[in-house]
Amino acid sequence: MGKETIKKNIAKHRAALEKMALDIWAKPEAGFREFNATKLQQDYLKGLGAKVTSPVDVVETAFIAEYGSGHPIIGILGEFDALPGLSQKAGETVQDPVTPGAYGHACGHNLLGTAGVLAFSALMDTMKEENIPGTLRFYACPAEENLSGKSYMARAGVFNDLDCCLTYHPSNVDAVSGGSNNAYELMEFYFKGIPAHAGGAGQHQRHPQARCAVVPGLGDRAAPRRHQLIACGRRHGGACFGFGLLFRLFRHGGGRLRRRFRDGRRV
Repeated sequence: MGKETIKKNIAKHRAALEKMALDIWAKPEAGFREFNATKLQQDYLKGLGAKVTSPVDVVETAFIAEYGSGHPIIGILGEFDALPGLSQKAGETVQDPVTPGAYGHACGHNLLGTAGVLAFSALMDTMKEENIPGTLRFYACPAEENLSGKSYMARAGVFNDLDCCLTYHPSNVDAVSGGSNNAYELMEFYFKGIPAHAGGAGQHQRHPQARCAVVPGLGDRAAPRRHQLIACGRRHGGACFGFGLLFRLFRHGGGRLRRRFRDGRRV
């Protein structure tokens, strides 16, 4: 398989996929809600003759494109979710939102997923032309920003038979990374309170968000424990949240906690 053949096939798909990347940039979508992006990518790959499976497990916007048979089985990962509050006009080097507070592709996932589609497409064409054996897969992985999509896909066992898997992330440099990331755990805590009018019966209030303080990592009690974390450990206390009306204490509340360690057994 020559590099010139691959370069030729990349060039063949380049214009269409540049357009796709710009379309996904212009329509940023939240994790698990990437309906425009997943349709664009699925339609493109189906048009090339790839076998497309969607949804994956319970994830509606996830899909797997596949070509070939037998080993080696090589996977390519892609993502397409955006980040909240980071809407941005294309081509600007300072913050200039299209819609203040809306979603935007600050992490470049409009490029990440599309580059994966390009790699799959060019390699599939090359495999056809040169009669190369093996299986090629593209995994469209939703909701990477909250680290959820791949967890459901892994639970479904879709990565189990891979011989190797590659991914790409936009950056300011071209480089190959062979490092490892931290294991990650996300927990949410929900509490009930007793609502009461703040002006007329405040003494009867029981604030659900006050319970966050008793959960290590969510309240002020977390601070003395931070020095006890092992090397490379991280604890991220999420913001507490509640639901209620003005002048009336929240009836329900809770908080979100994230923990990261290099060794998954210590999370």
